[in-house]
Amino acid sequence: MSANPPLAPPRSDPRTGLLWMVGCAAFYTAETTLIRWIGPGWPAPVTLLWREVSAIALLLPFVVHQRGKPLRTRQWRWLTFRSLTGTAGLILSIYAIARLPLATSTTLSFTRPLWIMVIAWLALGEPFGTRKVVALVLGIVGVLWIAQPAAALPDLSAAAASIGAALLFAASIVSIRFMTATETPLTIMFYGQVLGLAFTAPLAIWSWRAPAGFEALILLSVGVLGLGTMACHVKALQAAEASVVGPYEYLRLPFAMLAGLVLLGEVPGWIGLVGAGVILSAALVAAGKGRMQAGSEEPKPEEDEEFHLPPDADWTTRRIRAVFEEQLRAEVALAAAHMRDPYWTDNRTGHNIGHDELAAVRFMESISLEPTAEENDDPELYAGWILRQLDVVAERFRKYAPDPDGYGIATIGTVKRNLRQILMRGE
Repeated sequence: MSANPPLAPPRSDPRTGLLWMVGCAAFYTAETTLIRWIGPGWPAPVTLLWREVSAIALLLPFVVHQRGKPLRTRQWRWLTFRSLTGTAGLILSIYAIARLPLATSTTLSFTRPLWIMVIAWLALGEPFGTRKVVALVLGIVGVLWIAQPAAALPDLSAAAASIGAALLFAASIVSIRFMTATETPLTIMFYGQVLGLAFTAPLAIWSWRAPAGFEALILLSVGVLGLGTMACHVKALQAAEASVVGPYEYLRLPFAMLAGLVLLGEVPGWIGLVGAGVILSAALVAAGKGRMQAGSEEPKPEEDEEFHLPPDADWTTRRIRAVFEEQLRAEVALAAAHMRDPYWTDNRTGHNIGHDELAAVRFMESISLEPTAEENDDPELYAGWILRQLDVVAERFRKYAPDPDGYGIATIGTVKRNLRQILMRGE
């Protein structure tokens, strides 16, 4: 038996996470600078149309590489809702960015955490304590301060559009919580762009303006930079916990101030700076504690639970991974069979247990995709790690499942039990 420590998930790397968040802020600032540079002369739906076309062109090879698997979905209702809110939010955001100083539009976009807090309270029943009340009051004060007559905003309607965009983006983000159990990020992103293109096209045709060659390049670049922002954000969250990298999202504000000053000649006034400070404080109060709790409450495997393979077993990490994935495929087939059989459907609610089973499989798939698992060369450590991670997944699933002790959690237990038995038999 190797004396190496048990296999564990990748360690948090705050430095790498910070670097990716710097990249996220840079991409976002470059995107908004281009939108601001082409100015209000370009209708927002037309700009968004070009953005979506370039994004689809970049995402399509990944969909093809996976043989169209990301196109399979049963979440049409939530995908449609997310696309509608996201598209409307982008139109308002582009409208606002083109008409407001970069620092101002970026500051107002930070009201999004406040809207998420309110929507989660109304739609999901999340508690609304003193901390959230303080954050909401600070946010309102900051917005009113920036919008006061002395601030001399160039366009109050654009400021209202920026706040409205933050509200719509918040609704879009909250809706993703209903899809992440069964849909991959690529599925959500790709359908978001495709459905967004369908929603945007009529408005873009109505207000169409044909770009010249260089203008078309600028508009396509907006889409490329937008995907760069999303990619950097995902990589940052892979490198470190959300509680670590989350606050670095606010690097967008100094980046926007610098770009506005150097590239566009926008000098921020003292009213804007004070308002930015108040709104940033509200956003940090609203999001900070929740992020820290989310990080501290993440279930961890029990380090003292060791698993031992039979002495004469001839396992390799590759074979163990293959057996684990075979168990997942078996549960997917069982879920599909249940969804085809009306016996497993509740006549009152119309809910089929196959959806719960499939959601549980999607949670377990994160284990088979874990990079450190593939790199480990000790079968016994790898097998014990997978079994412990199934307990982690079960606890995580209980937080999201409508029925935390139903068929979904039973599916995770079945996979763990079957995997353990097969490993002990040495098959």
